[in-house]
Amino acid sequence: MHYTSNLWFFRYRFAILGAAIMLIILGIIPFFWVQVDSDLKNYFPNEMDALKNTKRIEESFGTTEPVLLLLCSDNVLKKTTLKRFSTICSEIEEQEWADKVISVFNSKNIHSEGGMMLVDEAIPFYPENKAELDQLTSLIDNNPLISGFLVSENHRYMLAMVSKKPNSDDKQINESISNILKANPGTDDILVAGEPQLRAVINKDIKKDLVILLPLGILLMLLFLWASFKNIRAVFIPIFIVCISIILSVGLMPVLGWKLSIISILIPVMMLAIANNYGIHFVSAYREELSERQHDDKKVLVQSVFRRLKYPVLLTGLTTIAGILTMVTHVMIPARQTGIIAGWGITAALVFSMFLVPVLLVLADKKHFAPQSKKERPTNTPLVLDKMSRWVTKSPKLIIVGGAIVMIASGYGISRLAVDPNSENVLPAKHEFLQANTLINENFGGSKNFSVMIEGDIKDPALLRKIDSIGTTLKSLPEVGNVISIATVIKTMSTALYDTGDSLCGKIPDTREAVAQILELYAMGGDPSDFEQIVDFNYEKTVMSVQFKANSNADYKNVFSTLDSLISDIDTPVIYGGYALITYEMIDAIIRGQTYSLALSVVIVFVLLLWIFRSWRYALLGCVPLSATILIMFGMMGVFGFSIDVISAMISSIVVGIGVDYTIHFLWRYRLEKQNGRNVRDAVYKTLTTTGKGIIINSLSVMIGFVVLLFSSFAALKSFSFLIITALLMCLFFSLLVVPALCIISSKEK
Repeated sequence: MHYTSNLWFFRYRFAILGAAIMLIILGIIPFFWVQVDSDLKNYFPNEMDALKNTKRIEESFGTTEPVLLLLCSDNVLKKTTLKRFSTICSEIEEQEWADKVISVFNSKNIHSEGGMMLVDEAIPFYPENKAELDQLTSLIDNNPLISGFLVSENHRYMLAMVSKKPNSDDKQINESISNILKANPGTDDILVAGEPQLRAVINKDIKKDLVILLPLGILLMLLFLWASFKNIRAVFIPIFIVCISIILSVGLMPVLGWKLSIISILIPVMMLAIANNYGIHFVSAYREELSERQHDDKKVLVQSVFRRLKYPVLLTGLTTIAGILTMVTHVMIPARQTGIIAGWGITAALVFSMFLVPVLLVLADKKHFAPQSKKERPTNTPLVLDKMSRWVTKSPKLIIVGGAIVMIASGYGISRLAVDPNSENVLPAKHEFLQANTLINENFGGSKNFSVMIEGDIKDPALLRKIDSIGTTLKSLPEVGNVISIATVIKTMSTALYDTGDSLCGKIPDTREAVAQILELYAMGGDPSDFEQIVDFNYEKTVMSVQFKANSNADYKNVFSTLDSLISDIDTPVIYGGYALITYEMIDAIIRGQTYSLALSVVIVFVLLLWIFRSWRYALLGCVPLSATILIMFGMMGVFGFSIDVISAMISSIVVGIGVDYTIHFLWRYRLEKQNGRNVRDAVYKTLTTTGKGIIINSLSVMIGFVVLLFSSFAALKSFSFLIITALLMCLFFSLLVVPALCIISSKEK
């Protein structure tokens, strides 16, 4: 009883078990209330200028993120193709969620005949023969409001843009369009793109990932732990802690009113990878004690393990939590939530490992944990580990030089590091959505769009010329494909109204009265509401729609910096917004915040290490693997073409949180061996051949946890999996090779 009297949880073990069961039940209930949020705009803070401007524009002119329907055919102007697509567009426009459909079927052909401006339908007839097909083709090609905007110049693609009503459900939109397409079959493909479609796809794939990845991850972890321990009870305890942490972490989200996103889907995977660490250390150490002291009472053995591991396990847990919590500095809301929820889940895993695991070990018969053969005994040092440990003690300088060379070489990769601002690239390269985007980029000037809203007297020729100048300059950029504005429309009207040789042909009139007259003439043959998408009823506000393509952050920067310089010359209120701008500002903020959060996490870890070891030398040694790993990881990303995106930007915080554990365990045991009288080389060897084995098992279990992301539906999560596994391997390399070598080199012993 002497061994347990001072450890209260032994005396209250049944109360601890009861409390654990109660918490699990309470966590399971909200676990099933979890909802998915695929609206990427909800990922951004409300105070963003781009988000506020976008909302202002949408209040005046409707949504800035239409659903895009792309018709693909050998010739989209054929009768059967046109009739089918017309039916589809009409049925979609009748849907409750649809506001307006912009297509060739409701567009106009503004042209001149007999010195008069006429307004006809863009598709006045369905061609019955080749002559009529040629005639229709000519009409489309000579219509600047259609050619290159709604019909591709090669006539193989046709575009329709569907504006949705506010607060429409993306899932409903997706299902509605899918049903309409099924009800109107044809030989030509119709692809669906646009932000609402992207959200629907992400929503569907997040749910699919949850159903597949979590069971698969648990299965892989079971297989790994069985290969490590070959003991069912030794496998059960870490997995039990993992399940508790997943339930309590994910279950907290609906309680706080948070939803699962493409970022926070990492939470159960992080629990799977990280939460078993502490249980593994206790179980591994307990089996080691059993091998050496088989006849001792199990309570004595558990207390011995607890006394030896309580501080390193507690401290590694705290540093991991601290590293993960630096994610709260992230700009994206789901990333902040992921940091908080993951921090809570790891805290729960740490608490249960510190108190529940010893209780489970005490309640179980020790023979159930004892190695069944000599090969299973933890005291047997694997040959590879023994050789590695001897090599470290004999060649520390060579190891340090090798590590330094790798770090220096990574500088080349960092110089090539790129940023991916396109959220759709989270999807696999062959996804239908990306195929549609590629075709729109190639044939319609770009799948990205933003809107510029200008307030003032829109009929003022001076303002119209400034609007036209902005559009012309933007159109000259290689990234910009199409620009539609009220100035474009008025110039088209003047082309139809005046003869080719007239100085006013294709120009904006010189007086406000002349502008008003042109618009009145149009109203006589057309419908004034045709332009409600680009100008308000009182002609006090107008919006310019810009289509562009962007494959890099530099493309976005070129477009928006050019726009900034152009609107600086306008003395009336001008704002611009749209999802493309929101994405650009978010990525820009992420890059700025990446350096801050990374520096903060390293500083926090350094301070914690200084507090733990009360030694500047040990604190600096502990930061070596982290700093080197992050440097090499970013270098590797540059070399192999991985870009920084909204998901990969979180890797550094996670790596810092996990990777510091390895160094703490090594330095803690190394210091203990030194205190027991061993010289520096013997202390390094002993630490590597004992604690080193646990560190390797721990590290491999974390990697196994993240391996499951390779089976994700999202390309970004697959890349994340590869990168973080590689980073953890680097961290393990520096923790078990470079840090021990530095301990030897920096020691005062000769």
